[in-house]
Amino acid sequence: MPSPTVGALLTELDAASTVVLPRIRGLEALTNDNLSGDLLQLLNVELARLRRLEALYGTARNAVQDLADESFPDLPDTEIPPAIFAELERQETAIMLAVEGFAPIPPATTIAVELGDPSPKE
Repeated sequence: MPSPTVGALLTELDAASTVVLPRIRGLEALTNDNLSGDLLQLLNVELARLRRLEALYGTARNAVQDLADESFPDLPDTEIPPAIFAELERQETAIMLAVEGFAPIPPATTIAVELGDPSPKE
């Protein structure tokens, strides 16, 4: 079951498609009529724009559905065999022990600038 966020996004994308698809069908039917070149060109530009929008809605819908399939917005733990988990914990412990030997360089609190004697321009 998708989260409310995913469900809302899918609903909005479906609603956008229900507006765009009839406009595409209407424009396609209209371009079959005897039209002036200028009007036909304008309609074809608008038709291309609406087809692009519908394709984007489909791409977005697929991406949102893919996210939902991956438990979005949750990020569940990956289950691994106990022996591998134990090895991972040992590695984590080793890294933590290694990090204990380091400290960040503190930020500078003062700056010193020494200017040389001025020299004449040549």
